Amino acid sequence: MALVDAGVTCSVPRCTRGCRRGALNSLLVDGVIAGAGSVLVFLPQILILFFFILVLEDSGYLPRAATSSTE
Repeated sequence: MALVDAGVTCSVPRCTRGCRRGALNSLLVDGVIAGAGSVLVFLPQILILFFFILVLEDSGYLPRAATSSTE
């Protein structure tokens, strides 16, 4: 997470140097880069969650737990 956050933080000054202050600069820096950075920070946790769900489905435990909880 720290690596992704550092990459987003490092890319902000590069974009601010390339554009003049204004609506386009604000859209790129505050909107696109900050929004993508917020999503990318949580991507490792989401991938780990999907990996464990995949393991539970392949082992057969997840369907068994689902049917036993409804009864």
